[in-house]
Amino acid sequence: MVGPTSFGYQNLGFGGGGAGLPPYLGAATSADLLWHIKNYEFGTSNATVSGGFNVNGVTLAMEGLKVEGDTTISGDTNVGSGTADSLGTAVRYEGNLTVNASQTLSVSARKRGLYLFVDGNLTVNGTISMVNRGADGQAEQAVQINDGAGIYRTAGTTTIATAGSAAGGASGNTGVDGSNTTTGLTAGGGGAGGNGCTSGGSGASGSSFTGGSGGGGHGRSNYGCGSSGGAAGTLGNAGGAGGNGHNANWSQSAGGSGGTGNPGGSAGTGYQSSSSNGYAGQDGTGGLLVIYASGNLTVASGATISTSGRQGSTGDLPACGGNCDSGGGGSSGGGILVAICGGTYSNSGTVTSAGGAQSGAGSACSSCYGRAGGSGGLLAAGGYLR
Repeated sequence: MVGPTSFGYQNLGFGGGGAGLPPYLGAATSADLLWHIKNYEFGTSNATVSGGFNVNGVTLAMEGLKVEGDTTISGDTNVGSGTADSLGTAVRYEGNLTVNASQTLSVSARKRGLYLFVDGNLTVNGTISMVNRGADGQAEQAVQINDGAGIYRTAGTTTIATAGSAAGGASGNTGVDGSNTTTGLTAGGGGAGGNGCTSGGSGASGSSFTGGSGGGGHGRSNYGCGSSGGAAGTLGNAGGAGGNGHNANWSQSAGGSGGTGNPGGSAGTGYQSSSSNGYAGQDGTGGLLVIYASGNLTVASGATISTSGRQGSTGDLPACGGNCDSGGGGSSGGGILVAICGGTYSNSGTVTSAGGAQSGAGSACSSCYGRAGGSGGLLAAGGYLR
């Protein structure tokens, strides 16, 4: 019988001690992310990793836990702490993991990524989601998911890494789609706000941890715009606040709707009454999700893995009447999604990092829709883990 202090989980063939690789040398040792998550001595209760993980020379703030034995998610489950934005959340499942139909596995608050390692088969009959969980305003940090070479490699021969975000949509444009290049996966940019009387606000770029926020919509008037109509909206920061809707100041005019972000932008005010105000922006951007499974990864029919962005608020203002519809809020970008396994990858459901869809516009201003967010980079495949 082996002593627990001499032969931990990492030395029994599951991680660093297997396949001739050295034992785990600690969170401060520079290595790819998978190496750390496979081997770090997590407890069975969530806790912050002291000093964070040294991921290829970058310190990644992290919390996490391990779950022993085969696990079935039979009710909606949020992992990690309620601390928003400043930490990533890692969970190591030491056995097979099944997410039952109609159940969702996510995080408790906005996070700098959700990282799952399943030492066995992962079967998704329900949902794994980082929708509306992109971190707010965090500085960009590249995350090396696996290095593909060197003594600390833990997966395949292909380097997989995140590399920031695509650009937000300039006025009148959708957010730019992220890159799917394995060495430079990027999140999607936020969409521009809808053009009401004039151009809506531009969308913002995000970071590795979030899609970009949407720009604010511009208001609309039947009597001209006027030079003092106000800015269409301010840009959100990386995963930050959506653009504010434009405040109208002409008779029979409507305010623009706020862009989607963390939080959504404020509603623009109409000239006559609250019925001519735009809508406040939606909260939420697509977050980063990384899934590793040493065995097979199966996504069943009707099941979903998603890092999608969120749709912007509509510019359709029915209470105001059909002639004062205004610019809708821009939608947020999709986050990066990586789902790789050592066995067979099978997808009969939906695996998506799409940006939020364009927002609605009233019939009196059919071009006033808020622009869609860009899709985040996506890699889902088998045969990567050793």
